[in-house]
Amino acid sequence: VVSTQSTGVQVERVENGTLFVTGADLIDGTPIIDIKPYIEYCDRPCSSPSCPDWISNPPSAPLTVDITHGAKQQIQVAPLRFLRSAAELEQCIRDVLVGDPRSVYRKRQGEVEFSFPVDAVDVRVQVGAEGGASVVDVRQTDFVRNLLLKNGA
Repeated sequence: VVSTQSTGVQVERVENGTLFVTGADLIDGTPIIDIKPYIEYCDRPCSSPSCPDWISNPPSAPLTVDITHGAKQQIQVAPLRFLRSAAELEQCIRDVLVGDPRSVYRKRQGEVEFSFPVDAVDVRVQVGAEGGASVVDVRQTDFVRNLLLKNGA
């Protein structure tokens, strides 16, 4: 796990190529990767941070998810590279869809069909006017299909 952080610190001293700073939320000995000078007009924290409206007031409610009988059959035989089972793939698809992964723009445009990749499959979805998402197709991604063909599988 890699954690990155950008924060202002006070340089206390430099000794034998080692920079000593205060004001950082670090454990002693944590490496500091890059140091840049503080430039007030572009580094100054803003006085009144705000949250965009589309974050504090999401444009839509969570989607209800339905998986058609045909798509459920496709999930059972879907090739998996990272997930361990068809049940895990189905749950992953449901978890993605309940949050409605369409962009705000696409939602406002009334996009009713879209697809997204999960593991080694593409999932095709239709969204109804009432806010339900129906998984209609689950197919091996072109990338995986081409990789298998290239390797003679």
